[in-house]
Amino acid sequence: MAVAGISKALLNLASKKAKDYIKKNPGKSNIDILENLQENFDFNLTRLKTDNVRNVTKRSASHEGDKLIKGIFSSSKLQKIKTEAQSATKIDQYKQGIMGTETHLKNLSNAQKKQIKESIETGIESKNPTVAKLVNLYNAGYSKPGEKSYIKAQDAFAKELGLGSRKKLRNDPDFNEAFQKRRGEMQMLYHQGMADDLTPAGDILSKYPRFGYEDVINKRSALNEMAFGDELYPFLKNELNLSSSQIAAGMGHEYPIAQLARTIAGGGRPDMSTLRAVQLASNPKNIKSELNFMNQAKNRGIENFLYSSNMSADKLNPLSNLMKSAQMSSKFYSPTGVRQQIGTTADEIDPKQLLQFLRYIQKDQPYGLTKKGNLRYLPNQEYIRRLLRGEEKEFNFAAGGLASMIGRKAIKKIAKKLSEKDLKLLMGSFFKGTKPSTSPKNLREERIKEYLAGKGATKKWQYVKSKIPGPR
Repeated sequence: MAVAGISKALLNLASKKAKDYIKKNPGKSNIDILENLQENFDFNLTRLKTDNVRNVTKRSASHEGDKLIKGIFSSSKLQKIKTEAQSATKIDQYKQGIMGTETHLKNLSNAQKKQIKESIETGIESKNPTVAKLVNLYNAGYSKPGEKSYIKAQDAFAKELGLGSRKKLRNDPDFNEAFQKRRGEMQMLYHQGMADDLTPAGDILSKYPRFGYEDVINKRSALNEMAFGDELYPFLKNELNLSSSQIAAGMGHEYPIAQLARTIAGGGRPDMSTLRAVQLASNPKNIKSELNFMNQAKNRGIENFLYSSNMSADKLNPLSNLMKSAQMSSKFYSPTGVRQQIGTTADEIDPKQLLQFLRYIQKDQPYGLTKKGNLRYLPNQEYIRRLLRGEEKEFNFAAGGLASMIGRKAIKKIAKKLSEKDLKLLMGSFFKGTKPSTSPKNLREERIKEYLAGKGATKKWQYVKSKIPGPR
């Protein structure tokens, strides 16, 4: 190894210095090595090179620098240094919130896109560091409870947090809250490039104020007990052929994070910061315990429709009734940026109603089958559009059953063919109104009475007979 103007003894010292530098600083490039040698030995080993295609100026090895680096390291070692430097650069971009943005994804090669797709579908981690990081990003933002990719994302997050395994932390309120906030942040980064910085796992609950997930965990545990109890589990497992991970209860976001990210990043309303969006999606008030297979079914059809239809809740009554039957709910933004909700407002699931609903789905298959031949438990977007156009029969399963679906006029036409007992049973399924004790008026008056009692006051009810005797 001979370099003009540099003695052999100095070259040997430079060689030792270069090898020691890369050993202590893995991920540095050959240019970093040469610049380090320049600082220590006052060699002229690098130059500025202009890329006329991209219109950028970057560091490059000079003729002497290129000759020197090739004399110090073998070709295989130089290739390894180059690969590790590229990986380090990608990881640095990932941490800074550059990698995974929409612009970055568009610049990926077709080969990388194919590797990402294969890694997501097979669950096998790619050896390509860029692909592996992007798949982790995808899993955290897009995967749903019950999917293998979701579990992998939780494993990776638990490892980053350093407090134990996913199984150990499964019912830890802080771990669950931090993971849900990370999912929201990841989604912004992956899909929209909105996050300025990917927050370290240990700092998430400092950056995004803590709500407290104790109640969320308790409700999920209660739903799991119900799902795996004697009333539901045999039917779900043996007749619907669902796996334990599909049956298990998960945390269902009433504001789905993927759709919410697209909405707030668009040109319309609402105008919301990343921090506010993450807090909104992860707020316990907007998280409901749902069985995984129902949550996934809701996301594929209903939630995608809500965030693409540009419709208000008052135009979605048939869909809202359908969701009440399934004991599901979703929240979204109207075209004017107003928060709205459709579906049930109840917090808990009635197992008897759920079982009745699923038996109906199994028998009649109202929403058809998927391409793989599996039952659709909730409608897809095509069915919803037909429903709203009046091309599908509106069916409020929870309030009337078959009689509501057929209607009174149709019942009269077939009355002669039914026995008196059957007709009475069928007609008895019609909604008959509200009990006086639970009427809106009575409940409102009771609330007023309780409020005034807390203030030490009473209300004179206009329709209550006075206890004071009147004139005789």
